Amino acid sequence: MDDIGCFNSDYRRRIDGNWLKMENAASHSIKVLARNIYGSGARFVFELVQNAEDNSFRKADDRSDPPFISFQIHPKHIVVDCAKGIGFKSVFIAVSRVYIQSGNYSFEFRHNKNDPGLGMVRPIWVKPTETIPSPLTHTTLYLPDQGDEDEIEHLKKVFAMQFDDLKETCLLFLRKLSKISVTFYDEQGNTRRSKQFTKKKIDDYRVSFETTVTSDDKLSTTSQMYHITKQLATGLAQSESRDTATTEEARKSLTSAEVSDFDTSANRQDIMTTTRRNLNIRDSIAKTLVQAILEFNQHSVLRYTWPLFLPSQDNGQASFWCGLNAKIISLVQDSAILRSRNRSELRPIREVVIALNGMTDKGGILLRDDPIKDPFISAEYPSKVIKHLEPYGLRAASASLFVSLLKRDLSLHDSKMRSNTTADDWHSLVARMCLITGEICFGILEQQMPHLKKFDRRQFLPSIKLQGYRVLQLYFVLTFREVLYRTSEETPMPFSCYQCRNRKLKCDRSSPECSRCSATGTKCQYPSSRKKPVITATRPRVKELESRLVDLEYRLKATQDEGYQSFRPFEPSENQLTETGRYEQLPPQEIIEDLTNVFFTKVHCDAQYIHPSRYLASLYLPPHMQPPMCLQYIIMARAALVSPPHKHLADPFYRRARYYLEADEQKGEGEYFVTLAHTQCCILMAHFEVLNMWFSRSSMSTSKSVRLSQILGLHQLDGKNDWRRNATLPEPRDWCELEERRRTLWAVFCNDKHTSGTTGWPSLMDVNKISTLLPASDEAFQLGMEESSTSLPQVLRGDNSLCSSFAYRITTTHLFHECLDHTYQDHQASDLTDVQNSQFWKRHRDLDTSLSTAFITLPETLRGSHTQEATNINLQLHTASICIHRVGAVQAKKYNISTDVLSSTQARLVPSADAIFNIIASQPDVTAMFGTPLVTFAAYMATYVFLEDYVSAQNRSSEMKMTALMDLMITIGHENPVTASAAIQMAHELQKTGIDASAVDKVQDLMERSVKGPLLGQQNTAEGSVLFCPFDGPSGPAPPGVPSEILRGNLSGFP
Repeated sequence: MDDIGCFNSDYRRRIDGNWLKMENAASHSIKVLARNIYGSGARFVFELVQNAEDNSFRKADDRSDPPFISFQIHPKHIVVDCAKGIGFKSVFIAVSRVYIQSGNYSFEFRHNKNDPGLGMVRPIWVKPTETIPSPLTHTTLYLPDQGDEDEIEHLKKVFAMQFDDLKETCLLFLRKLSKISVTFYDEQGNTRRSKQFTKKKIDDYRVSFETTVTSDDKLSTTSQMYHITKQLATGLAQSESRDTATTEEARKSLTSAEVSDFDTSANRQDIMTTTRRNLNIRDSIAKTLVQAILEFNQHSVLRYTWPLFLPSQDNGQASFWCGLNAKIISLVQDSAILRSRNRSELRPIREVVIALNGMTDKGGILLRDDPIKDPFISAEYPSKVIKHLEPYGLRAASASLFVSLLKRDLSLHDSKMRSNTTADDWHSLVARMCLITGEICFGILEQQMPHLKKFDRRQFLPSIKLQGYRVLQLYFVLTFREVLYRTSEETPMPFSCYQCRNRKLKCDRSSPECSRCSATGTKCQYPSSRKKPVITATRPRVKELESRLVDLEYRLKATQDEGYQSFRPFEPSENQLTETGRYEQLPPQEIIEDLTNVFFTKVHCDAQYIHPSRYLASLYLPPHMQPPMCLQYIIMARAALVSPPHKHLADPFYRRARYYLEADEQKGEGEYFVTLAHTQCCILMAHFEVLNMWFSRSSMSTSKSVRLSQILGLHQLDGKNDWRRNATLPEPRDWCELEERRRTLWAVFCNDKHTSGTTGWPSLMDVNKISTLLPASDEAFQLGMEESSTSLPQVLRGDNSLCSSFAYRITTTHLFHECLDHTYQDHQASDLTDVQNSQFWKRHRDLDTSLSTAFITLPETLRGSHTQEATNINLQLHTASICIHRVGAVQAKKYNISTDVLSSTQARLVPSADAIFNIIASQPDVTAMFGTPLVTFAAYMATYVFLEDYVSAQNRSSEMKMTALMDLMITIGHENPVTASAAIQMAHELQKTGIDASAVDKVQDLMERSVKGPLLGQQNTAEGSVLFCPFDGPSGPAPPGVPSEILRGNLSGFP
């Protein structure tokens, strides 16, 4: 070194140059190494935690302190506290300076973007500014402050996002660290938010995680239990990164479970997907999961929910992890892991199947089972669990399995199908499955029960075409019920026993004694021959009956001839149906089936009050047990309106229905007319008549249905009073029949409220005098499964927990009527000026609150316009809102009431009109939607609101929507007379205001079609109300079948 000063300047420059080259080469190598180790800051937080986990924590263990790591996030730096220092190579690329203080050591590393890389590995000693307790290591990471500001800001956001995304589950994969805390600070050093994760070991299989979160001075603590399964992976291939490991190192690795770590690339960010070791570990993970499943099956709760832990099959993972999923599927399918219904041991997934809905009753009990083979999966598994197991090979039961179970039942001595104590509901469910299994099941019935060979399967062909199982359900119960419990060896006695005859009961004629006598212990005796009837003085003579029958036939023919001449149904030229008398030839069977199907799928698909399966089944009963002809014809007439191939039959079928209805009303003393079926006929007849704008008939049909329902006692089916003493109907046979009566009553209620609301007439039904419960769900009604319901007063008080979609529609209709009724009321001028105390404004506020509550409490299934039911409910609510707020705005202007009241009322109009516009615009088939007259009413009111908004505020959006709705109503009006009338009325309003001088010319085609009745939607500008169906004199030709000279007024209203 002493000779250095003797060197000449050139020699010193050569030495300095070589030193500089060595430094640059070393710094370049360090930078390349850093980039290879950590290519980005994407896993910055992960590397900090992982490097802390790699420490030994000997001092902390000696002090019995659980190892932890703490992060303090400041805007420009990050402070990390740990019981041991963290590896800081992970921050080479991410930070510009790292300061470390531990015990007596205090140093830092500095690195700028353009500096040589030696700063990453060369420490600089720094005098400590504070003392920290041992064995704590204090590390401060300073974020970059030089360079591109956008890049620096982006890097800070990435770091903050990573700390925010840090979850407590990261502790599951850390063996040493048991606590992690993260605290965020602002520029002034104040705490903004924090979170802390703490892991506590409960036993060898369970750990508990406690999460404490502080934000905005609010503290919340949650805990979660995790099940841990550990398994040693043996037989692994040697690690390619551990070729130089010594025997001692390998022995130590076995005790620390390092053998299960994956081989990773140099940056520890990517798993090497091609090494044998990693593939072996992947298979071991799948085996560990199966071991965990066996442990779950010993847990009281997890035994039926563990399948939700299985990985999903459609998560789009990389090929390496897809291989793990494939291995899991293979092991799950080959392992006994599922529970069946009867056996206690676990079963492989291929040995159990899912019981279909048709194979169980409403309580989930199997119709038939095999306790020995036990083929069905346990019913304790929730439906979402069953769904999750399907990709793993869980299959639904096949038809052949049901057939085998049915065959087994028929071969048993105590066969449930043969038993005379089996409920009809059970036979109904079996009947449905019989139709599903088809020929196989019918063949077994014929083989096992020879006395049923008279059963002709051709009888089922019409029913299969006509909505499947529904006819079979009733046919099975009525036809097979009396023979299924007999064995093939038994031959029934020819006559009923004396005891059953005397008691007027059905006898099964079993030998040697019938089931009734056997059950009661009564001696059973059968007659040897049929006893001739004894005609006593109290019994009318046969000749007397014959004379009365002749008289009735004569009177009936006279009535028929008179009715035929006063009401000609239709001309032969209209269609092939040439007769219209009471005994005319029925339409072809194909037409009956097609139109009945159309009715139950398109017309009667929501708010059902006619039971589909029972009605369909009754069509194949003997004539005296079928529904009244008036109901059959009006159902076909209503369906023909929406079926283009049969539309020409709508009017003839309607007139036949009216004729039969009038004939039934005149029959006897009127008792034949007072039935549930005739009430349903009047409801459908009112619907048909309003669609043809025969408002006088529609109003009378509605009134007739109201009185019929009251005579039948439908309004007090669930009342506390003993109404049955005065009721016309007998006791319902089952819950399904009771539900049909309830639904019919509420269908009448809706008809009455719609007629009253659109005409301003008083309602015929008082809601306070109705004690009948609201309808249950449509599914329960169709399947005949009893379901709890609620009452209308309870729903109006806010309890809608048991509300079905039909019940919501009824509630909405009631609210719709109340709002329109409010707009028709007359009030004193002095009353209208007192906003706080007047009856008008009090009711106005109550109705507004009720509408808001109705919108809020609607279930998700009835929001929007994705179903016809949801569309009708939302349109009624928005139309009612427009009606009451238009009246409120007019009265507020008229009497100079506070601008707050006026503005709050006007602010509700355009949003409701927008909602109506959006609902109509979202419909795929707008023409079919306008088949309901209330849709026309809603479209008309929305168009009028847009018109008023454009006139007052020149809102271009309102003009566009008004024009679109107007054009739509004109287009639909060519096929829909109700919409045509509303479009003509709106055209006059547009011309009157000067918005569109040619509006009337656009509807000239509609006006030339001679729209019957008055124009709909007449405005009362002084009061703000709208009378959608006004009273007016006769207009246009009279409806067919009614002489025009008897009409002196055209009443209005639609149901």
